[in-house]
Amino acid sequence: MILTIIYHLNKFSKTLPDSFKSLINQSSNDFELILVADDTSKAVQNHFAQFDLNKAFKKIKYIKIAQKLGHSYCNNLAMKYVETPYVYFSSNNVIYNKDFVKTINETVKKENFDVILFNTKDKSKFSPNVHTEESEIIIDNLYVVALGTTTDKVISTKLLTKNNIMFENFHHYTSLYTLKVCKYMKKIKNIDKQLLQVFPQSTINYNIYDIINQNNHILADRNSKFYKANKDDIDYIVIRNCLYTFLARFSVENEWQKNNEFKRAVNYANDWLKLCLPDWRNNKILNSPNNLDNRKVINYLSHYPKTFGSVLDELKKFVKK
Repeated sequence: MILTIIYHLNKFSKTLPDSFKSLINQSSNDFELILVADDTSKAVQNHFAQFDLNKAFKKIKYIKIAQKLGHSYCNNLAMKYVETPYVYFSSNNVIYNKDFVKTINETVKKENFDVILFNTKDKSKFSPNVHTEESEIIIDNLYVVALGTTTDKVISTKLLTKNNIMFENFHHYTSLYTLKVCKYMKKIKNIDKQLLQVFPQSTINYNIYDIINQNNHILADRNSKFYKANKDDIDYIVIRNCLYTFLARFSVENEWQKNNEFKRAVNYANDWLKLCLPDWRNNKILNSPNNLDNRKVINYLSHYPKTFGSVLDELKKFVKK
């Protein structure tokens, strides 16, 4: 068995039934599932009561937690029970192509990789090669690989355990996590296939203070060879966290127009950028014509039509030179 899928359960979501069904209906059942029930709601418990999980999956482990400890903690806990050479961190807002497992298994049977990247069509235009120049690890298009998500990549278990790479318990610092993975990876495979669909979540608990705290963790590595060799890409991820990620996520809050919190948070982000990355507006990737983020943000925000126009206006004002 090659792949373990870690599936964190907490609240019921409208995509959960289809997400879980897409795992049950995989064309290959040659994978292990680790379900982490993180103080699950009654709706989640009722939904899963209809399944005989031991029959639905070839190999399954079930971890039950009595209090809500969060996505990061649960992923770290589940990693202790992973026995396969590759691991994937799932989410209930992801629906999988029926050949997801089959494609991953076939890919790593031919050759071993540290990271397998997939799903995003735009990424097929990039070549995320890893190479060394004068003992420095340089990753072409690092920012494409390290954008703050784990749902578009399968990772080598050995890479994670050998380098003690873990999520920050009780924090949603996925950019920090993916950069740690990139720091140690040597071989990466980009699969040019749509292996899954990710649906925006209806509620967001992000705030600007979490994002800036994550950025401070990322910039704490400034003296490393990895940071110096990939400075533009890493700085861009930090900039992106403040601009695109925050503005897009904050737009789903209902009260920001009334209490002016949005404006204060934008000003806070701007002050932080001026202090920590004073030359951020000249970042090579931010100004690149190949930067596809603007369109991605527009697509993301378009799921929230009530606030789309005003948030996009703020975004344009903020990044305008």
